[in-house]
Amino acid sequence: MPVNRAGRFLFELSVIEHAQARPLCERIDFSGDRARVHLAGQARAVDLGARREAITEVLRTVAPVLDPGPEDHAPGAQEPDRHAQWADLLRDLGLYCADMVSISRTRTPGGAALTYQRIERCGSHALITVTDGRHARTRQVDLDTTRFPAAIPVEIALQTRHPSYDAMPAVTSRPRTRRVFAPLRRLARPTAH
Repeated sequence: MPVNRAGRFLFELSVIEHAQARPLCERIDFSGDRARVHLAGQARAVDLGARREAITEVLRTVAPVLDPGPEDHAPGAQEPDRHAQWADLLRDLGLYCADMVSISRTRTPGGAALTYQRIERCGSHALITVTDGRHARTRQVDLDTTRFPAAIPVEIALQTRHPSYDAMPAVTSRPRTRRVFAPLRRLARPTAH
């Protein structure tokens, strides 16, 4: 289960999304401790700490929403289509959100963590925008695939490079190990008696 608020929110939203006959959410914008969920041409603000039932009630003020039920939905359990892929992507983004934050702290200037800025469904793909507070980057994920998403936030964090890595000189020559290991090689030779 996700350990941070944005991750938990996305996980709960994925369970709600899986219970629907067709895609519900079009876009989610994150700002502080709140998310703006866009559906049916309207947006509703939801606290990131809200539970599944509270999120469902907020979304019902805009569109009919089926009850998700108490149990989680296993990824890839239904026939892969864009809707199932979208719901599985939300689940993946929720489950690995804390990992993205943790990994990115070691890879961004000043140890800034990556956080979600926007997640958007655009026909056959989804756009995931993350930010470290100064810079934003967007990752596109295909929804027309039979493979369900796996650790997308970890991939995003690992692709983030600390600027000091780029300033490091490239190693162009091979290390000279021959001279260093020569004494060891002499010791390993059989001696003649």
